[in-house]
Amino acid sequence: SSISTLIDNPFDYVFNKVIKLRKLGSAAMSAVFTAKGTAAHAIIAKLFDPEKGDSPAAIRNRIDSDFDKVFDETVLECGGILLQPENISEKNVFKKDMNSCVIKLCNLIEKNGLSVVACEKEYKDVLLPEFESQEILFDGFIDMLLEDQSGKTVIFDFKYSPKKDKYEKWIKNNKSMHD
Repeated sequence: SSISTLIDNPFDYVFNKVIKLRKLGSAAMSAVFTAKGTAAHAIIAKLFDPEKGDSPAAIRNRIDSDFDKVFDETVLECGGILLQPENISEKNVFKKDMNSCVIKLCNLIEKNGLSVVACEKEYKDVLLPEFESQEILFDGFIDMLLEDQSGKTVIFDFKYSPKKDKYEKWIKNNKSMHD
């Protein structure tokens, strides 16, 4: 997200969001872990798309019937580095891990009585209270917007990172949960 980039990599934030410098050509090819993170978000968005049915049963059916096709198409669209000969074994492990992850995510949604409202929900020019005095506007996407049975909004922010310990600590210290 934009806020994570601002906090964790302020120079990247300035170059990408403020100055709007972009890498071109071969420099634009993402590292393997970045490509996996981008592909993971896209795979989840395609399989959990509420317009195709938001019940856990409908999602589970899509996972069972469409996972291989969705994975392969998505890797072609946004994870091309995984198709390079030196990364094929990495791609195969990633495919197995993603299949397990989407099944667990579906089970989590069902267990908690949630329904998916939107995936990769875009927001533009959002002024957060913390940045009002600087008048900094943020653009971003909510990875998954859900509702519980009482209609309360629930947000899932997916992380795919080699720094998994960082996110595990946030969860254990309850820094990842917000009301």
